[in-house]
Amino acid sequence: MSFFKQLFKLILISLLAFIFLQCKTTWCSLIEEKNFNILILNSYNAENEWERLISSGLKKKLSIAPNISLIYEFLDSKTLFTDEYKNSFMELLNMKYKNTQIDVILTVDDEALSFLRENLFIENSTLYKKPTVFIGSNSQISLSSEEKNYISGVIETEDNLRFLNLLITLEKNLKDVIVLLDNSTFCNVLKNNIANMKSLASEPLNISFLEKEYIEDIISEIAKSDPDSSALVIVGEYKDRINNSYLDLSDTIKIIRNNTNTPIYTKVQPYILAGAIGGIVDTGDYHGSIAGELILKLASGIPINEIPLVYNSLDLTIFNYDSLNYYHVNPLLLPKESIILNKGPFDFLLPPFFKILLWIFIISFVIFVIYIIIFSSRQKRSIAIKDAVYKKALETEKLKSIFITTMSHEFRTPINIILATSHLLSIKVGDPSIDKDYLIKKLDYITKSGNRLLKLVNNIIDVTRLESGFLTINFSYKNIVQVIEDTVMSTVDLAKGFNIEIIFDTEKEEINTYIDTTKIERSILNLLSNSIKFTPSGGRIYVSINVNNNEVIIKVQDTGIGIPEEKLKNIFNRFYQADSSLHRSSEGSGLGLYIVKGLIQLHHGTISVESTCGEGTTFTITLPIILSIKDNTEFTSSDDALSRLVMIELSDILEKD
Repeated sequence: MSFFKQLFKLILISLLAFIFLQCKTTWCSLIEEKNFNILILNSYNAENEWERLISSGLKKKLSIAPNISLIYEFLDSKTLFTDEYKNSFMELLNMKYKNTQIDVILTVDDEALSFLRENLFIENSTLYKKPTVFIGSNSQISLSSEEKNYISGVIETEDNLRFLNLLITLEKNLKDVIVLLDNSTFCNVLKNNIANMKSLASEPLNISFLEKEYIEDIISEIAKSDPDSSALVIVGEYKDRINNSYLDLSDTIKIIRNNTNTPIYTKVQPYILAGAIGGIVDTGDYHGSIAGELILKLASGIPINEIPLVYNSLDLTIFNYDSLNYYHVNPLLLPKESIILNKGPFDFLLPPFFKILLWIFIISFVIFVIYIIIFSSRQKRSIAIKDAVYKKALETEKLKSIFITTMSHEFRTPINIILATSHLLSIKVGDPSIDKDYLIKKLDYITKSGNRLLKLVNNIIDVTRLESGFLTINFSYKNIVQVIEDTVMSTVDLAKGFNIEIIFDTEKEEINTYIDTTKIERSILNLLSNSIKFTPSGGRIYVSINVNNNEVIIKVQDTGIGIPEEKLKNIFNRFYQADSSLHRSSEGSGLGLYIVKGLIQLHHGTISVESTCGEGTTFTITLPIILSIKDNTEFTSSDDALSRLVMIELSDILEKD
């Protein structure tokens, strides 16, 4: 079996190759010729839409043969078509084409064919015995045996019974049909055919014919028609009596619509494009394509007498979507093979009521989908917010747990020291030989532990005040350089005890501005306390002051252990410590930097941190220089007050590993 399949494929391929070579040879021979001239005789004028469509279809078909030339002439038979006129027109053709080789003549519509047949056998005529193809002929043609040697084409077979039955189907109460005609041969043939088919229609109809030249002459008649039981069938072209010129087809439709609501059908394709509902119509581009096929046969060398006449209606069922809606025609009643013009991708072939229901459904569905999307989005957002709140709550709860654990540890250590020292002193109090220095040393333990407890309590109170907005600030006009220098110098001896050097440097010796002295001192002491805690023996702490664009820049830089990069972003959060374990090397509640940031913000300043593990940390405070302030009140701070503040703020620096 496989052998026969292979043999069949080989034969098929060979046959196709042979056909291709034959076609190629034929068209190549056509192209190699110098020129192939076609004289096109149109029955009407250059503005006629029907003949334009024929020309369009013809050009498209002949585009494969570029050596073919098209020459157009227009008889304008609707204006004048007397014997004298035809003789003059023939003389004009003879003069124009006396020295032009005409290979084929194409006649369009009945009048042009009639004109050619009258001159086909006149020896001095340009049309003398020229091969002729005719198209658009509606009259009963009977060619003589001699004419058949030179003429071939398409004879249209008019059968308007389908058209009448289509009108009855689409217009349920149809009784009267008014056919609008002009004086063309096509209209006369159509009139006779419709009259003959009237008795064969599926339902009885009253058919009347209005054969006029001017639009004004038909308006008064069609205005009397009943839109509910009548239908217009427009075929002819009409003039405007004022200008005595043919109206544009779309203007004709507009004028009729302005005078009656009776639905307008047609047998002519251009009227569908102009706004008529449609119908079973001849299509100009299809006519032109058929004419092109016959001409290509002639151009390839086939004699005209070997090309048989074509008998075909060449009609299609075509409708205008906009006009179907305008006249409320039920599109469900249209024939299945119907072609719909002007229909967009979202236009539906449904009756108006169903179309409204469909659009309501579509809009409702879209709204429902949008609602689902919005609802889903809101749900996701709500869930995300709840998740964030939940995570925040967990984080807060964790911080609280850490804080409670830390604070318990922080409180327990000084309390234990106070209790142990007090107990020891209670034992020794009755001993007359008790050493005074010993007693002072033990009391110092109690004082330091008390200061540490006081610092913890103050921090908790300040955090509460900061968050509730009740922490007030008392401005006084001070030399901030002196305030910071005094604060730094008060910690030098303590730092030396841990073998840490503190260096102070300033760009200017005097920078006067409004500050809350106590809060600035407290902020600097907190930063120095952290630096001392985390700077090993032999390290250094640099405190510098600079001025830049009316701002005071204060830097506290140490050579300590540094802070990991991933923990820097949380360093100013409350309860946060870079080392939160219970076995950390230095004491602290995790509230200090949070409070410092709040105190600096109360001065309309900012604080930032930079750190490298193993190299050290730098805190930078930026404060605006304030030269005037409302309700100015002076507050002074004595050396004793500063010493007391130092004892409290540095009270958690007891021992360093």
